Amino acid sequence: MNLGKSTGAPMKLATSLSLLVIVSLAVIFFRYPHQNDFRSFYAGASAFGSGKLASLYHAQHVSKTPLDLPFVRPPVYALILAPFSWLPFLPAFCMWIALQSGIFLYCLYKGQCAAACLFPPVILGICHGQDCAFFLGILVLSYVLLRDGGNFAGGSVLGLGLLKFHLFLLWPVALAIERRWRALAGFCLTGAVLAALSLLLAGVQGTKDYCALLLSPALTNSTPGLAREVGIEGLLANLGLTSAFQLPLCLVIAAIVLHAVRKATLERLFMLLPAVSLAIAPHALYYDPTVLLLPLWLGLSSGLSRWLLYLLASPLVFLAPAFSAPWSALSAVAVLAFIFAALASTAGTKPWTPPVACLISTPSPESKSHPRTSQIPES
Repeated sequence: MNLGKSTGAPMKLATSLSLLVIVSLAVIFFRYPHQNDFRSFYAGASAFGSGKLASLYHAQHVSKTPLDLPFVRPPVYALILAPFSWLPFLPAFCMWIALQSGIFLYCLYKGQCAAACLFPPVILGICHGQDCAFFLGILVLSYVLLRDGGNFAGGSVLGLGLLKFHLFLLWPVALAIERRWRALAGFCLTGAVLAALSLLLAGVQGTKDYCALLLSPALTNSTPGLAREVGIEGLLANLGLTSAFQLPLCLVIAAIVLHAVRKATLERLFMLLPAVSLAIAPHALYYDPTVLLLPLWLGLSSGLSRWLLYLLASPLVFLAPAFSAPWSALSAVAVLAFIFAALASTAGTKPWTPPVACLISTPSPESKSHPRTSQIPES
């Protein structure tokens, strides 16, 4: 059931080290509770609790000044967060960090890769009140379910990623290309439920205001700056190139990856899709590379360069957005390097055989009847 290779004492040490660093940083952030990203989630939860969610989206949409941590998740996310509004801000913040830390430790246990215990995006994201560990948990759980033959369940869990949709929009296309129909059905069903609940909670006008908010200049101006982003948008900003190159580059890279996953194994699919989604997504900030942890773990098991993977997992690369241009481009370059390394490893016709450490203990019915190196059609 494990994705990586570290076991026993190294994993216990890694888990303890992760908790120590998270608690230490959290104590620092607790001293300035109203300067963290959890404020936006708490505002959304409170607005839902008071029946003013649609008004919150409208106020953010019509704002003429840069927004300070606006609530930009879909309306249904405010429903999920609602229990936190029952507590004062500081206890709610503590509970939020505990929840995100628990999800990360679950993923770390599943990954069994001690080197990931101090991965900067997830550690800093958790301590700063972000929900990055939640979306890593969605990827890991959906991968485990799909690997064990639960195609509909795995697709349904994966569909929860649409709560942060700009990092998951390529998934239905990839699932359709691979003819994983049951997984695609689960993904689409979850997406439809989330959309229906959002419309019900915010109403038609509130939904329109939310969609307009996502395109609002006030929202764009509330970010740390394009050069601090970790995708292609950030790379172009660091190089001083016009954004006119962004769409063509994103389309080309997405097309190359989608072509590569036509006959990919499940491992290759989960190694490529999170990485390319991060690369082409707008507004991908320092904590969003948390979703790369699963691809990095799978890369360790599929023969990618260990030096490249350990470099990506080190603090050096994903702390780059803290610096000014051109050094802040290092994160975007690293993401693209991983994508092309993963693409190169799938080239040719030589069958790919994962190591014993990555094999599941009980093969699924599909894996018994289909080679892992071929596309798995679903009826």
